[in-house]
Amino acid sequence: MVNISETAILEALSKAKEGVWKYYALMEKLPITDVSKDSSFQRSFNHYYKIRQRSLEWYSVFYNLLEQSKDSDISFDLAIKHIYSKLGRIEPSFSSKLVATINPELPVWDRYVLENLKIKWTYTGKPDARLDKAVTIYRRIFNEIDSFKKTETTTKIISIFNSMYPSLASKVTKTKKIDFTLWQLRA
Repeated sequence: MVNISETAILEALSKAKEGVWKYYALMEKLPITDVSKDSSFQRSFNHYYKIRQRSLEWYSVFYNLLEQSKDSDISFDLAIKHIYSKLGRIEPSFSSKLVATINPELPVWDRYVLENLKIKWTYTGKPDARLDKAVTIYRRIFNEIDSFKKTETTTKIISIFNSMYPSLASKVTKTKKIDFTLWQLRA
């Protein structure tokens, strides 16, 4: 991963302001609500993660899995395979968002993160091969973010985030602070 300037970090985290607060509100509600039944939580989650135009069955499978997994720390592997087994869809991005909601130390898979990490995802091949490829790519995202946490750039990201959002400094993980920054750094 490349070095990110302090100016770019400031701009990214400024642009992320609304998202930072929406994320925090979701995370506050998560442990105290049944997300499989709470339509207000679901609307907020769908809006935050831009989940649109899915079937009622899709939403039911997703939110039931999220609710059932709140106390189990579900892995990306299990989430993507569960969604595939129930819906016949390979959903790496939404699977990552589900597991990162349960465990905020896990990264989110999205196109801007992939772009910034210079990781390519091609959606070709038989389902088992695509599932295996998605799991491999997610491990790579995890490893890249884990390595990135040890850099001077991450030290800058954490410092800037904590100064911009002091009330959230101890409530948002290092991984999520990196995610907010990478999500806003678009080529």
